[in-house]
Amino acid sequence: MKVKDLMSRNVIAAGAAETLAKALSKMKSARIHQLVITDGKTPAGMLELKSIITKDVDLTATKVSNFIKKSPSLGSEDDITHAIEMLLGSGMRALPVIDKGSLVGIISETDIMKVAGSIVRDKNTSLRDIMTVCVYVDKEEKASKIKNLMFETNVSRIPVLDGDDVIGVVGTLDLIKVLEAKSSPDMRGGRTQEKSVSEKIKTSDISAEAIMSKPVVLAAEKRLLDAIPLLQKNEELVIKNGEIGIITPKDVLELAAKTGKKGVYVQITGMHEEGIDFQKRMDAAVQSFVNKYTRMIDNIEYLVVHAEKMHKQGPKQKYSVRVRFKAPFGFFVSHAWGWKPLDVIQEAFNKMEREIARKYDPIKEHEKAKKGKAMRRM
Repeated sequence: MKVKDLMSRNVIAAGAAETLAKALSKMKSARIHQLVITDGKTPAGMLELKSIITKDVDLTATKVSNFIKKSPSLGSEDDITHAIEMLLGSGMRALPVIDKGSLVGIISETDIMKVAGSIVRDKNTSLRDIMTVCVYVDKEEKASKIKNLMFETNVSRIPVLDGDDVIGVVGTLDLIKVLEAKSSPDMRGGRTQEKSVSEKIKTSDISAEAIMSKPVVLAAEKRLLDAIPLLQKNEELVIKNGEIGIITPKDVLELAAKTGKKGVYVQITGMHEEGIDFQKRMDAAVQSFVNKYTRMIDNIEYLVVHAEKMHKQGPKQKYSVRVRFKAPFGFFVSHAWGWKPLDVIQEAFNKMEREIARKYDPIKEHEKAKKGKAMRRM
């Protein structure tokens, strides 16, 4: 299947000279997280909602050009497997499709969900195994706290609870309303579950319940097969498993990227802009982890390391690293943050090793006991 078979040809774009207020209005109306930015007729990059939403900016005075992010592009004849790898490698939710220098479409994670059921081999995997445990807030939590949580933990959605019940999700699209409230005192809530934002209200007084979207909640016992159709229409699924977890289209793409590949599939994404020396050191750290566990565990399927730049504090850059690991006895996910990327990667691996030991050591003891019992019978 080709990119042209799934891409959207009705591209919503913004000019580099437009204000953020106008660009965010387009995102909110179309419920999209990225806009293709054009300079005249030429694609100039992408505008990511995530890079704006946690910052204090004047939407009416700030130009889109200040937030343009360079992005890779795809051709309409590219294979969907290549599109998956490019989306994962860039960390973006959507990429422009360009033929002969002209913008002809855009393809998103959600577009690929339409065919994920025919690509992913592990469709019977339990949602418990692949969900990422996430932070969550009470319905009375303030928007300012939610914004800070997104900033500090590098997430784009946070579930909202009323007691033990998941009643909503606050995502980056929902936080547009907070920015609008700050920039435009006359803004009123547009959905029935929103409370109207009164004139000159302080953004710190807006509650999670006032801006949240309706969640799609699944039990942890459900299978990926149940989740894929829902991810064609929803940005995330909230999973209840004693803990609160999230599954996104990107999680499914990671599984799709492994399909058809033999041996241990190692995928490192998000660090393509770093220098060669750094990439070599990161590759060495990843390979060391793989070598250690391939000696201990048979039939390891894949390891995905996704590193992402979060924000800067002066000259310092903060990084987020998520690691997903698949062994015969389960999936493992770990997440770490920090200022030194190699240290963050190592911390994520250390967390992963502790979780593997927690699950794997009892299995080893059980197998050892079974072998001992069989020997005694001989």
